[in-house]
Parts: sequence; structure tokens; C-alpha cells
Amino acid sequence: MYEMVGDAVDAGINAGALVNYISFELSDKLRNSLKADALKLASEDARNKADAVAEGLGKRIGDIVSVSANDFNYRPWLAYESSPAKSVSDNGAEAMVIAGGTDIVPSSRDVSAQVSVTFKLK
Repeated sequence: MYEMVGDAVDAGINAGALVNYISFELSDKLRNSLKADALKLASEDARNKADAVAEGLGKRIGDIVSVSANDFNYRPWLAYESSPAKSVSDNGAEAMVIAGGTDIVPSSRDVSAQVSVTFKLK
């Protein structure tokens, strides 16, 4: 599937287009699903840490006083040409010249969320 992106980029460049970057982003549905999962995991981690701290103090976790979520973060994958050669056209503009075709293969992305929870101690 990604081979088609490289072919399309090559066709555009061969036709005279200038390509600054290519960005792969999550669909709204997938982004919302990953956001929910990341926030759930961050909440579970906050609870586990609070339990450990309370146990170390000889206490137990009580009611929740406050919760704040700093949403979640992910960075879209940007595809830049790794070793393009530059040439200068007749009008002086720099153009990207790719030898051997353009390989576009997105890598994995990290998704993170932060949750802060304040508990009462018993």
C-alpha cells in the first residue's frame, strides 16, 4: 500500500512538482480510540502509584478529591526524503531529485496520556 505513495510522489516530482513533506495522521475514529485507551491506562497507573504510596505510609486510598487529564499526545509521522539530491532548475528553484525511487514506510508512533489524581487517605 505504501509503495503506491512513493510511486505517486515520484510521478509528481518527475512532472515538476516540489514536495516539502508527507504526513501520515490518524483517522478521527482511531485517534479517539487510542486516546481512550491511553487515558484508561494512565488512570490505572495513577491508581497503582497511589496505592503503593498509601501502603508505604501505612494508609489506604480513600475517595477521589480531584482528577485532571492532560489529554493525550501523539506525533504524526512525517516522511522526509532521507538523502535527496538537489538540482537547480532553469528558473533557479531547487528541486528534489530522487535516485532509485521514493520509499515511504511509516514507522510506529508513541501515544501517551497524563492523568493526575488526588485521593483522600484513610
